[in-house]
Amino acid sequence: MIQTTEAIVLTSKNYSESSKIIHLFTKDFGKFSAIAKGASNPKSKFGKLLQPTNFLLIAFYQKTANQLQLLTDAEIVENFWNLQTNLEKSAFSLAIIETIHKLFEDYYPNQNLFDLIVHCYRLINNSVCPPHPIFIYFLINLMDYIGYTIDINESLLINEINLYYFDLSNGCITNSKIMNSIELNASIIGKLFAIKNENDEIHNILLTNKEFFQLINMFQKYIKVHTDKSIFWDSLGIIL
Repeated sequence: MIQTTEAIVLTSKNYSESSKIIHLFTKDFGKFSAIAKGASNPKSKFGKLLQPTNFLLIAFYQKTANQLQLLTDAEIVENFWNLQTNLEKSAFSLAIIETIHKLFEDYYPNQNLFDLIVHCYRLINNSVCPPHPIFIYFLINLMDYIGYTIDINESLLINEINLYYFDLSNGCITNSKIMNSIELNASIIGKLFAIKNENDEIHNILLTNKEFFQLINMFQKYIKVHTDKSIFWDSLGIIL
């Protein structure tokens, strides 16, 4: 049966003399692998469409879930040109799909998550500011969509307290030091709240390198606690 769906290319590698094996995250079917026959041929109809981060409308011949699907056609839905040409934007857009590729099993569709990726790609592509807060925005909402919501209570910031603690077990912020928690200061909590609620436009929120690394460390540990999966963003290594 031929199926059509929107898809984000996660990975692409050459296979045999002229084909490519690609991993896709699709709007309607979740993540799966497919073969694009003849895609490495210079005259292939796929051209450069099967590059990671590309946003496509694909057609594929659907086989059973444990087989490679057969990609039959593809076209660009929206061209995020800056994700391919700007090193920093490219790194963060690749980190987003790296998260999906490492965290999710095949054939578990999540349309809200798919729309989140596209939304973040638009933000990164169009922004003239560093994309660090957009990546944090992606991770906050990702946790929502997989059932591990991070609770950021703005009322805590009314108190004149400089140190807070993120509870890795319960996903909430407290002003009391507890077991299995990460220390965060008031400034970073305020920025985290603004990012989650898209206050002041995300691209205008500036994170220092130290704050960004603190948040990345927090999400790595939080994901590990709740999914037992270790996420290390190799893509970010080229710029950090």
